[in-house]
Order: sequence, then structure tokens, then C-alpha cells
Amino acid sequence: MPTYTVTDGNQNTISQVAPNSLKQFLDECETYAELRRDDWPGRAAIARPVDGRWQVEIVDGRQRLVATTPNADATLDVMRAWAEEDDWWQEAFTWRAAEAG
Repeated sequence: MPTYTVTDGNQNTISQVAPNSLKQFLDECETYAELRRDDWPGRAAIARPVDGRWQVEIVDGRQRLVATTPNADATLDVMRAWAEEDDWWQEAFTWRAAEAG
């Protein structure tokens, strides 16, 4: 079973990641929340609150895709689907290539 880590812009980290703890982390997020699967080096799902919505970036090495979600609940669903290798996240929103940060 994979293990996960979530870090935010203030360097707060949780390693006991479950849906409720990730949702609380997103609800308290001021800058970004970065979800990583410990067995996937170089990959992450990064969510940033932007003007009442969320920008979600999926990072896989040098490839980066970004989409806008309407709220923290939708962002949670995208992050969970990505982490669980459920391709739903790819079809749920419109994704575009993003520049490496």
C-alpha cells in the first residue's frame, strides 16, 4: 500500500494522509499543498488556491499539466484520483501543459 506526504508553503507536513486529513490540509492552505506518493520520485500533485478556485498541477518529471477546479472538494477528488492511479482526474477537467516552475 503506498504511503503519502503532503507539504504546504509554510513547510507544514503530514505523513498520515487520509481523505479527511488532506481535505483539512486544503481547507487551511494559504499558498499550496503538494501531495507526493513516497514510491513515485519526481511526481507530485500540487494545488494552489487562486481567487476562490484552485489550480491543480500534476508533475511527472519534466512533464507538467495544469487545470482549474472550482473548490477544495473537487481538488481533493483530483488529488486522490491521481494518487490512486485512477485516470478519472485526466477526464474530469481540461488540462493544459504548464511551464516548469
